[in-house]
Amino acid sequence: MSQKIRKHALLGKEDSIPYKLQGDAVVFHEVTLLDLDYFQTLNAMLSEWEADDDEQAYKNLVGVLPM
Repeated sequence: MSQKIRKHALLGKEDSIPYKLQGDAVVFHEVTLLDLDYFQTLNAMLSEWEADDDEQAYKNLVGVLPM
């Protein structure tokens, strides 16, 4: 991203923001912050579903449940 755009958008060198160019315009995209504690807790709770029996049972359900 050019210095001119960074200055106009009040972005520092350490700031990172997704954007894309549309013609002569720069379109910034909103980013929501990840709640790392929540996802680490969720991941720990879901690990009980990683058994081979669970995997096999899930494979048997694919195509049966409406999506």
